[in-house]
Amino acid sequence: MDLYRIQNGEDIRGIGLDEIIENGNDIVAIEWAEKLGDFLPKKRIDIHFKSQDHTREITINIYE
Repeated sequence: MDLYRIQNGEDIRGIGLDEIIENGNDIVAIEWAEKLGDFLPKKRIDIHFKSQDHTREITINIYE
């Protein structure tokens, strides 16, 4: 899910993403996840991709 155009919590609730996150049983890939703010769950896996000068770096952080 691309959150680039999300402006606030009302937008997140408007698309039902808050309910999906609260469910805790779904897997959701989110681009621009920092826009979730307080909706970002504490238990999650963050995967960051960085591409530069013909190289790729992938960082995985697990929060439980």
